[in-house]
Amino acid sequence: MCLGMNFAINEAMTVLARCLAHIRVEPVAGAAPVVPLAGVTLRPRDGLPLRFHWRD
Repeated sequence: MCLGMNFAINEAMTVLARCLAHIRVEPVAGAAPVVPLAGVTLRPRDGLPLRFHWRD
């Protein structure tokens, strides 16, 4: 097991959070309804179409 794995994961989460603070996420207009797929976790069956916009 890598000694720096926990640090790398924490660093990646921090970078992602800082980037997403400047981006607005919204669903794509006219996309098909989301159908849940049950497994160990609940996820969308055919993906989740999203649109990303820079915040003003």
